[in-house]
Amino acid sequence: MPDAAGTGSSSSRSGAGGRNAPGRLSGKPEFERVFREGWRFRGSVLKIVCSGNTLGLIRLGFSVSRKSGCAVERNRFRRRVRETLRQRLEMPLGTEMDMVVSPSVKLSMVTKRSMEEDLEAFVALLSQHRQP
Repeated sequence: MPDAAGTGSSSSRSGAGGRNAPGRLSGKPEFERVFREGWRFRGSVLKIVCSGNTLGLIRLGFSVSRKSGCAVERNRFRRRVRETLRQRLEMPLGTEMDMVVSPSVKLSMVTKRSMEEDLEAFVALLSQHRQP
């Protein structure tokens, strides 16, 4: 039986916030490529793996297991990382990369300040890494 219009049970995603949004990594092959080709950063609470891309944009993916914390904590972690990278930190010009971010400790131990410090250290290292 076909779905009624407006029921929300359609399987198509047409919004920019869907899983296939342009700024997000999706699919196992993309994650595997980043882990295989990328260079690694390890902070006090974050692990980041980066690899260049030819798409002209920064794509972000997360690897956060259920062992790290409950769904609320995992989603909060993702939102905070996205917000910090988007609004508080300036990425160097010409940065075209794929990044996979994961916590290196339990999410209950991750504070907003410790995450921001790790991301600031990562961006500083990234700007040194990108210079010829």
